Amino acid sequence: MKSIATGAIRVPSYPMSILRGCASIDEGDAFKDLPDGFIRVVMRLVKKIDVMTPDKAIFARRETLAREAGKSCETVGRALRWLEDQGFISRKQVTRKGLKGSDAHIRPTPKMIEALGFCHRKTNSKTETSPTNSHLEPAVNNDGSISALQKHSINKQSDEPVVQKLSTKVDSDRANKKTVKVQGRSLPVDLAWLVTEGRLKATGVLRLMTLAKQSGKLLSDVVTVSRCYLQKLVGNDLFAYVRSLLNQNKDFKRIVENDANEAEANFLKIQRKELIARKAQEWVGRRFREKQGVRVYLVEKGGNLAVSENGKSLGVNWVNGDFVDAVQEGRLVMC
Repeated sequence: MKSIATGAIRVPSYPMSILRGCASIDEGDAFKDLPDGFIRVVMRLVKKIDVMTPDKAIFARRETLAREAGKSCETVGRALRWLEDQGFISRKQVTRKGLKGSDAHIRPTPKMIEALGFCHRKTNSKTETSPTNSHLEPAVNNDGSISALQKHSINKQSDEPVVQKLSTKVDSDRANKKTVKVQGRSLPVDLAWLVTEGRLKATGVLRLMTLAKQSGKLLSDVVTVSRCYLQKLVGNDLFAYVRSLLNQNKDFKRIVENDANEAEANFLKIQRKELIARKAQEWVGRRFREKQGVRVYLVEKGGNLAVSENGKSLGVNWVNGDFVDAVQEGRLVMC
């Protein structure tokens, strides 16, 4: 897991392949028929894809996806069913050994991988995007290096604030952390900025990594938590400050995880609030009725929602998240 600090706010960042994949969901032709109410569920699923092996099965409980997407379990079920019907995923129920019940393994299909741009196709003569060829080249090479398709600026990765779901396999992700050559030394990508900005030499970063390991910490966590302060220091002052942090009895890993979860939760709340406000304005003057029922809803200015049944007024409510979800999922239709 990588995290980015921007002033007092620290949020983790996704690999560029994940960002492109999420962008393709509401901009690509492959997902043009995806109901709006399912977009957040699909994005949460995409963020769980292993970019090293994108066709690897995803182990995600429906309840987890519902919590992360801010949707109901029923909505998650409908979204997964849509993906399966469209050939984007395959699902298999696997009985848990020695335990009651079973788990659903969700596996992205070649169609899904192609649509998200996680790979490109190869022929013997050239690389192409033709869906007829069966050989896939992953966005990340087997040695952990970024493929030509996904190369991007180190400084941009360090400075660009984006929001990511905290991985449930943090230790595994860290073990596979990407490195880059700086001053002839291999450094983790998220620490390279210390050298590229002239704050430390590569040998100094490596020395701090050794001291962090000896103290049972990860230098990336320490730097993430303290980045807003480190950006004011250079050379020996920065080295001494980080070394003092390594001697403190703080669980920097836990701080990073908590900050990431809090940042994402706040981001999702803001995103949800903006969506409701936007729809309340777009739908002014429109009427919606229950797909299976006689109740009618009229959206009025200011987000008010006039409810009636068989011509009889039942009072005024307001456009909220449940109403927006019902429209986007097709449970309420325009009349």
